[in-house]
Amino acid sequence: MVLINKEHLSVESYNWAYAAILNALTNPELAVKQAKIASSIQTKARIVKSLDLKLLFCKKCKEFSPPILSSRIRIRRKTLLISCSVCGGIYRHPLEIKQQTLK
Repeated sequence: MVLINKEHLSVESYNWAYAAILNALTNPELAVKQAKIASSIQTKARIVKSLDLKLLFCKKCKEFSPPILSSRIRIRRKTLLISCSVCGGIYRHPLEIKQQTLK
């Protein structure tokens, strides 16, 4: 039996997600399949999904919605707002703003 570590699976899932982003404009159906593969790899391996991969899926309808095609991104009051154009759901993520110290 071949054992595969979580780091290898994490890299593989990022490769699938990156390929999905690249194919989103040219072949959207393939991009959806690649994004679902990336998500299922991380789910089955119990790898914590990073913010990069979380932003590719709508939290309400679970559809692949890359920022290029089917979502709208806005920044309001130190919060990142991502609106899904498929279902109208809104994902809010607080932004961390580092303040500069005066010398």
